[in-house]
Amino acid sequence: MVDPTNSHSEDRDPNFAETVEIWETLGITNHPKYQPPAKPHFWRLPWFRATVSVIVVLLPILLFFISEAMKAPEKVNLKVAGGEPAGVYASIADGLARTLETYELVEQATPVLSHGSLENLTQLQAGEVGFAIYQSGTDRLLRNSTNDHHGEVLPIETGNSNLVNKVDNVRFVANLFPEIAHILVHNDAAITSADDLLGKRVAVGDPQSGHLAMSLILLDHLAIPDSDNLVREGPLAVIDDWSGNAGPRRFDAAIITEGIGKTENHIHKLLNLGNCTLIGVPRVDSLCAQEVLLSPAQIPAGMYVLNSREFLPQQMLESVSLEATLLVNAKVRDHTVAKVTNWVLGDDFCRNYGLKELFSLPPVERRRYAQRKAEFDIHPGSLGFYDPQSFDADTFQDWEALYSLIASAVIAGFVAIRWLKRRSDRNKDHRLDEYLNNLLAIELKQAHLDSTPGIDDTKRLQELLHEVTGLRQQALGEFSAHELNEDPAYFCFLDISHYVSEKINSKILLQRIDARFSDLESAVTDNNDSESENAG
Repeated sequence: MVDPTNSHSEDRDPNFAETVEIWETLGITNHPKYQPPAKPHFWRLPWFRATVSVIVVLLPILLFFISEAMKAPEKVNLKVAGGEPAGVYASIADGLARTLETYELVEQATPVLSHGSLENLTQLQAGEVGFAIYQSGTDRLLRNSTNDHHGEVLPIETGNSNLVNKVDNVRFVANLFPEIAHILVHNDAAITSADDLLGKRVAVGDPQSGHLAMSLILLDHLAIPDSDNLVREGPLAVIDDWSGNAGPRRFDAAIITEGIGKTENHIHKLLNLGNCTLIGVPRVDSLCAQEVLLSPAQIPAGMYVLNSREFLPQQMLESVSLEATLLVNAKVRDHTVAKVTNWVLGDDFCRNYGLKELFSLPPVERRRYAQRKAEFDIHPGSLGFYDPQSFDADTFQDWEALYSLIASAVIAGFVAIRWLKRRSDRNKDHRLDEYLNNLLAIELKQAHLDSTPGIDDTKRLQELLHEVTGLRQQALGEFSAHELNEDPAYFCFLDISHYVSEKINSKILLQRIDARFSDLESAVTDNNDSESENAG
């Protein structure tokens, strides 16, 4: 038994804390050695545990709503950069914008006209547009060309150089179609091959366009240096010049890079003028061996049907091509990019916008073509499409949402069961407090009995003894054997009940002994009185 008067008993007895707990249960808080227990750390407080439990339960649900919010339309006006009016780039950009709005991936999608690939790349890097169509290698070819066309600073509408300083915000989505270099020469210019372009007046493309990039690499290949004869103007200026609407002829030739088979492209318009023809690119294999982004290409004989029912070129021409690619800003959501990749490389989109290179390929080959020679890092939203072994983004999000709901239900059920059990335990603890209080009240009552000589308190003591027995039986019937074995408070209750019972029994026994002695004393007194009377 712990000696509570010993100031060092708590140091020597490891059960001192349990003794203090029993003191508190019995309401003994006025002992000189009693000290209230230290306040627990905040992470042991019930309200803190309850808060953490609520957060744990709600976290998967919160993740589910975040996943669903990722599928909701972005509250932005997502711009898609194309090209010149009525051009192929502008047509594809318009179709992509309408598709984004149709499937409600963004609040609004707007196609944007531009002067060419460099402007699109600059706007994409700056975050001014979300998607852009870009001729691969334009920026790189302009930087690496040994000609001096890119040496002078050519301002564009944004006020920057035509060369982008960095492209860390640009991501690759897909190749759309090959753009083939066309060398068109005026019939009066006396040009029979590409080597004859030296000293001629050649339109090499607008400063911000892919036409200029391809022109510079071809001029490097043909060893034609920069001169005033190389004019940085595009197809529209050439059409106007060769139509005779701008006075004396300014151009002898033009280098235009476009996809073939487009009936409304610039090549058709120029050839229909009837005063120009096409020539091939010499030494294609060596050119492609020097530049990794270039691929060999051919312009089939009779590819272009003119108004006069003439078919040009009359024989197949060798040339080179660069890919027209779809790029995206790195900050556009993965879910949006994954959907766009799936649409652009789908049969309907390829058919509607003339992407016959993609449309003609089976699914596996289509994926290979769409990502080959990617100039920039592939956007994470497109990776799932290109890797057949990877998970589908939508399916994964659906499974993740289902998993979150199941996990939330399991955690909520566990927490609810635990809370109900603890609530039941608290209710039982409350009942035990009532039993202890009633037991202590009985002890106080018996303390006033058997204290006055000559008064028989046996009947009242027996009533109190019956009350103690009733409390003990009721408690034993309410609490399980496991609870009686695990919780020291139950042992305390049983010990006190036995102690009170023994104390009451002792007083009853003393009352009965006193009564017997009183009877014996009365009998002896009466007997002595009788003997005295007889002797008298």
